[in-house]
Amino acid sequence: MTEIFTGGEIVTLDPARPEAEAVAVRDGVIVGINDTQTLWGENVNATEVNIAGGCLIPSLIDHHLHLTAIGLALLNQQENERLFLQLAGASSSSAIVDRVRNRATQVPKGDWILGMGWNQHDWGTHEFPSHEEL
Repeated sequence: MTEIFTGGEIVTLDPARPEAEAVAVRDGVIVGINDTQTLWGENVNATEVNIAGGCLIPSLIDHHLHLTAIGLALLNQQENERLFLQLAGASSSSAIVDRVRNRATQVPKGDWILGMGWNQHDWGTHEFPSHEEL
């Protein structure tokens, strides 16, 4: 199925041609960015989607990034895990306990140990580690 998006601001992200009149999309893939008449000539069976004065930005996909967490993780890596204990890749809750136990030998008694990044789904369970374990 082909759709032609018209009726609003269409940003192309191309410095040579920053805006267009219409965008043709076939099966979820952009197949044309041009004026409306040209795209209708190339896609005679298309359906029109009027974006009613809205703004369309082709090829921009929100991957739902948690940018603050990503930035903190990159900084933590650069700082040799000084900010928090990286628990990504842990294969079980007992692996987390081992990492926390190891970190506890490296910090003054009573200091908090902040850890993040594990995914309990990688362990074959949906259960979080208990506070008794930690």
